Amino acid sequence: MKKALYGAVSAAALLAPVVAQAAITEMVVSAERREEGIQTVPIAVSAFSPDTMENLGIDSAIDLGAAVPNLKTTQVTGGTSAIQLSMRGANVQIPGLNTSESPVGIYTDGVYRGRMSAANLEYLDVERIEVLRGPQGTLYGRNTLAGAINVVSRTPGDESWASAKVGYGSWETFEVGGSVGAPIKEGALAGSLAVQYGERNDGYIDNPTLGDRGAYENYAARAKLHYYGDDDIDITVSAFVESSESDGYNAIPYSTATQMPLVDFYTNLTPSDSLNDSDTDVWGFSADASLNISDSVTLRSITSYQDIEDSFAMDLSGAGFILVDSDAQMDQFTQEVQLLGSGESLDWIIGLFFMKEEGSQSYGVSDWPIIAGGPFVENTASDTTSIALFAEGTYAVTDRLSVTAGIRWTEDDKEFEYAVISASPDDFTLDESFVSVTPKIGVDFQLNDDILLYATASSGFQAGGFQTLTFGNSTNARLFYDPMNVISYEVGMKGDFLDNRLRINGNVFFAQYEDLQATVPLNFGFPQLNVGDVDVTGVELEVVAEPVDGLDIFLTAGYADDDIDSTLLASDIKLPALPETTARIGFNYERPMGNNNLAVKFGADHEYSDSYFAAIDNAVHVPSYNRTNAYIALGDQDDKWEVRLSGRNLTDEDDFVSGLGGLPEIRTILPPRSWMLTAKFNF
Repeated sequence: MKKALYGAVSAAALLAPVVAQAAITEMVVSAERREEGIQTVPIAVSAFSPDTMENLGIDSAIDLGAAVPNLKTTQVTGGTSAIQLSMRGANVQIPGLNTSESPVGIYTDGVYRGRMSAANLEYLDVERIEVLRGPQGTLYGRNTLAGAINVVSRTPGDESWASAKVGYGSWETFEVGGSVGAPIKEGALAGSLAVQYGERNDGYIDNPTLGDRGAYENYAARAKLHYYGDDDIDITVSAFVESSESDGYNAIPYSTATQMPLVDFYTNLTPSDSLNDSDTDVWGFSADASLNISDSVTLRSITSYQDIEDSFAMDLSGAGFILVDSDAQMDQFTQEVQLLGSGESLDWIIGLFFMKEEGSQSYGVSDWPIIAGGPFVENTASDTTSIALFAEGTYAVTDRLSVTAGIRWTEDDKEFEYAVISASPDDFTLDESFVSVTPKIGVDFQLNDDILLYATASSGFQAGGFQTLTFGNSTNARLFYDPMNVISYEVGMKGDFLDNRLRINGNVFFAQYEDLQATVPLNFGFPQLNVGDVDVTGVELEVVAEPVDGLDIFLTAGYADDDIDSTLLASDIKLPALPETTARIGFNYERPMGNNNLAVKFGADHEYSDSYFAAIDNAVHVPSYNRTNAYIALGDQDDKWEVRLSGRNLTDEDDFVSGLGGLPEIRTILPPRSWMLTAKFNF
């Protein structure tokens, strides 16, 4: 790690006052579908409050990868609202398609959001984010065999609030937003509204013909109505809308011979601005209702609907000779019913989950000289019905020893229609059903009041499916892929030490994937295939220290190693987006300034990623990289206002995180040094 960062941590410690009653706050999470302290949950889970998100620069899902052990999130080809997401070796490589499904489930207020094409929209008025690592097949269900991301937004109640934020930064970036919440009827009904808008009018990618690239315009809004006027009934209704427009994915063309940029690290050669753009619109609503049947039993219902329209045009070569465009629509309805109970010795939950998802996508390449037959358009339609029954219980054998067991039955029925318009047209319909049972068993032991030990054996399942990104090749389009399954064994510890001034959470896991699904370059296309069985062994560590009032020092680190048994791939192949070692270290410090009720805050962090491969063919090797970030802020001690200057990639490193090899040879790059000045107000 950089000596400068260590020096800053030491300086902050020297500036701190005499040791006071510093203590690490324990966040409340709902990782097991009931609220409990994070240190008592026998699961590897990372949680982020709004303050932590601001200090770490977490604005959307793509920013989580640098903050969570063994999670990698990167920009992709296609729409800018989609991301590549990989956790513990399982990943989605091409998420901008209606058939793409992530092995990490994404939830907002308990609602499953299945489409990765809208996964990277900015977070709005968030209360906390929880990232659960490892299979969550019992309680969270479909497509969570590697983990789950749970976003919890703020819910109004008797306490009123109003907040606003405005910012300006590099590349003419402007952001403004705010939220307000208040009781409509004290003790019974409350409402809230949150809105935000952001735009960037310039960019850090140079194009000799078009000028700077990287502009965008985003907006989002959420309204909530919360009824809590009865001791036994609680109902929250939420509606949201999100929109993102940008000048698209701007690939950096590379030379196959030299493995260097054709012009410059930040230069794109797309000849027309109509060839790159991205537009995503999402809206939906949900209703979360709870009824206390008795003092120990609660019935809960979560109903949701969401609609996504996603389109993009893309120059896949970065130089104007592979032109792709897509227009997709997807709607999803979900209904979950839970029955939760608690007693002196047993906490339990049983439930039913139903999902209906329908969508269509038109995907075409207008010019690709290397394909015989020339241009094509693929028209596809998908229809998925998923139903699941689940149950889990935790039994306290003693005051310190508990045993957990759970099981989930899932059936996914999928229908797929395909038609290609090309020199060799073709059309057909496929359908398939997938059934899986995913059990879990675990034991946890409270060694003392401050240390929890746990061990789990859990399983996960992701359905098989059909192809979309076949580039007009109907042979690839008929390639069906089977479900993948995982059994993961994990041993962990959560401990608070030194009178709650030091927290150490760590775990070791061994995941055995069967029929791992991966995107494989084949026949000038990128079909999803089963590549074989894979074992992934890993270690994860999260440390927080608050040695004195106002100062916290943190470290997150992950290690992972994979062993692939495949007849499809070379024997020495490595999983994509799985660096062997990742780490992030940093500090935050706050100090009062005299008797004028002012406080100064500053902090810095340094993130490191080991080298890895961008895709399963290992054609693009991503070198290791380092990024250093920092901020300084002045504000009111009562948190009524704050002005903050933050900087990212302060050493101005040139790094890329993904790409394609062969034809085309392109790279996805990280931004150069940037800054942002923000002011926020709480009323």
